[in-house]
Amino acid sequence: MMQVKVIETGEVKTLRLIDPDSGVDFVQDFVGNGGGFENKDFVYNHEDDVFEVTAQAFGWWNQVISDQQELVYRIDELKEEHGSDAVNEVLYSVGGHDLEDDAAVVNAALDEAFGEEDVQVEAQDAGATWMEVVLTECENPQEWLGLNYQEFLQAAANATRPAFPAFETTAEMDAAYQGAWGQLEFGWKLHAADKAYQEDLEKRKVEGWKDPGFKPECPIVH
Repeated sequence: MMQVKVIETGEVKTLRLIDPDSGVDFVQDFVGNGGGFENKDFVYNHEDDVFEVTAQAFGWWNQVISDQQELVYRIDELKEEHGSDAVNEVLYSVGGHDLEDDAAVVNAALDEAFGEEDVQVEAQDAGATWMEVVLTECENPQEWLGLNYQEFLQAAANATRPAFPAFETTAEMDAAYQGAWGQLEFGWKLHAADKAYQEDLEKRKVEGWKDPGFKPECPIVH
């Protein structure tokens, strides 16, 4: 997780890039490998414990990271369906390209190898989108985050604002529920990560120290 502050507005934003298998957030590695620290798109401010970034750079990176997150989820799903060896063979065959084109280029190669997303995948995406909206707009998202799968199914079936998306086949409905449940699990991981971050931040405020072992990759801004 990266806490970043937009220079022009002072607004603090959070960037994340989650590995669906481990739940590990590797956004800083992704930004570093993409040159975001070396070219000073992100400059660490030790006093505020944030990375400072211009609005233009944040907009670019936020879109690239969002596209990459969707790609990572797709690759994970394809590996479950077709096996890691088959998917990795396609990934290794992709030639060089700019970072901002990475998701589009890799998705095109995956489309050619495994076909376009079918209706069940579309239903799964619809379920995930519905769950994201619910967690964003409901007054108490913790009520959803505490549900087990059976409780979740009942709550989703009874939801009205917004209602759970309807599909013609049982397979599509099951896929939609799976997509929503996956998004709910993702929301739980984000909630847990935010809670841990806030607890650590409060601890540091109380104790009045910063991590002496942290060495930012960019010059410190005073």
